[in-house]
Order: sequence, then C-alpha cells, then structure tokens
Amino acid sequence: MSPSTDVANTDLVLLAMALAGAGDDFADIEDIAVEAYALSPQRFGWRTKDYPSDKIAVQAIADLESKHDKDVLTLRGFKDRADKVATRRLTAEGRKAALRVGAKVAGREFPDLSTMLAHFRQTGSDAPEPTPADRRRVQAELGELRRHRAFQAWADTGDFADVERWQLFDALSCLPDAPPWAVRDQTEKLTALAERWNDTDVIKFLDALSTALSAGGAQE
Repeated sequence: MSPSTDVANTDLVLLAMALAGAGDDFADIEDIAVEAYALSPQRFGWRTKDYPSDKIAVQAIADLESKHDKDVLTLRGFKDRADKVATRRLTAEGRKAALRVGAKVAGREFPDLSTMLAHFRQTGSDAPEPTPADRRRVQAELGELRRHRAFQAWADTGDFADVERWQLFDALSCLPDAPPWAVRDQTEKLTALAERWNDTDVIKFLDALSTALSAGGAQE
C-alpha cells in the first residue's frame, strides 16, 4: 500500500492505532508501529533495514496529539497502570477520525470500524458475523447497563436530576472514588461496545453520563 501524499503520517498513525486494537482497548506503541509500517513501509520503516520504526510512530502520535486538546482523539495509558510501557486508546472521536482516514486510504466508505478493519486485514472482506457467545456476552453487558437505575432515570427524563452521584459511577461499575482515568477507560470501553452493536441509546446515555460526571451533576 502506498498512501497518497495528502494522507499525513498523523492520519496514518490513527488508522494504525485502530488496526492495532486501540478502538477496543489500550494498544502498545510497538504494535501501533508495526501496523503503521504495514500501511507504509517507506514512511514508518528504518532507513537501512526492513523494520518498523517505533520512533517514527511515536513522533507521528506526538504530532497528532499536539494538534488537539488532551484526550480528544486518544487516551494515554500504561500496561496494568504499573509499568512504563506506553499505550494508546482511541476515544469515540478518535474512532470516527480513524474511520475517515481508512475511507480515504481505501477509496471507499465503511459503515463501521469492524468492516474497515476487516478490509485492511483482508482486502475486500466484510466484518465477520459475531459468534453466539459474543452476542450473549455483549447483550448481557449492555443489558445490565440498560437495567441500571441511572439509565432508567435518563431514559424517562433525559437527565440525572433524581439520580445520586454514586449511582452514576455504579452504572460504569466504578467506585465513587475511582480515579478519572479509570472512569474514562470504562466509559470508552462501553461506548466502543455500544458502537460495534449500533446501540445508539447506550451511546447517548454514556455521553450524557460523562458530561454529568465532568460537570459534577446529579445529587451528591
């Protein structure tokens, strides 16, 4: 693949993040570098050898993040939050941006991230159908969220006026004293799951929930 010159390295590294699994979870920088190299060995490879360059990938990520406010397209993390191996995860906006880049590079539109990933992993293929086990797992997780007091209140009134703040955290399976990164990680995980299954109600709920928590909404 030889992406055109109007597709910048900062665009390609977004697509590489998606291919490395950053749409669903934190992806290691080295895995992102490998995917970037697969997209363009000329741009993301060593000068003297046929190897992916993590330094070039890291620079592209730094350039990407410098163009946007913090946490708009990507979240920073570390493996198990205990070591110093840098990772990245795409936010909801990051996933949309990666989808746009994928469409530009492939010269075709994709209905969702899964279809785009399938295309780049095997040109011309569609996203595989979910297995019954996958379907049951997702239905159980999203179903539990829909049954939560916070979701029911939001569905009925459109806000969280009658919901205690601890219940907002509980809807995400987080403790009230959970650090901001843990809350954001869980929100992004559930949002990505809802996007994959086209659950627009849950996506809207999680967006409203995130806004309420950031603003200190709901009852104390």
